[in-house]
Amino acid sequence: MSVQIHLARPLGFLEAKSFFGYEQPSTGATITATVVPCGFDELAAGFTDEALVGQGMTVLARESITDAPQPQILLQVAQPVGTVVYHKWISIGGDSEQCLIATAAYREDYEEVLSDVLRDAVASSYCEVGEAEAVPESGVPQLQFAGTSGNNVIYTRTGRLVVPSPEEPVFVAGYAAAEWHLPPDKRFEPNESGGM
Repeated sequence: MSVQIHLARPLGFLEAKSFFGYEQPSTGATITATVVPCGFDELAAGFTDEALVGQGMTVLARESITDAPQPQILLQVAQPVGTVVYHKWISIGGDSEQCLIATAAYREDYEEVLSDVLRDAVASSYCEVGEAEAVPESGVPQLQFAGTSGNNVIYTRTGRLVVPSPEEPVFVAGYAAAEWHLPPDKRFEPNESGGM
């Protein structure tokens, strides 16, 4: 199936060059959107206050959007990165098979100027499922196609993006925003059975 993402672009934001979404270079604020091939209830269960605290986030606000095209939860969180605190508006919406996570991130310093604008942007997000299209084949037999994020393709052992533990492998293939090189001692080759 193909999935079309709908996400409003706020005034003053540009289409991002290195990821799927929008950015505002003057403030460093970003808006990203990721399609997740799982049911809404399953995905929402991973966004409890406790789960977010475990990822270093403090929940500032939580609301359910009732007039959206699909069930939707909207969260505002604070997350320190080094000495800087970032605020994020996160929208989780979808149906029993496909969900969309839209995230707007900005420095806490810009709360008064950007918070309402970015809340409205992520609250506007939803995805539509279209006709089936070919699933990208995995070059590693142990991994299955799990979905996309922008122009990146994601593979997991189960073919689901929600993985049971942080130790589970998640492989993302896509174009790099900048050229990079892996040192020879960090490279890997598939073994005879196709594993790493």
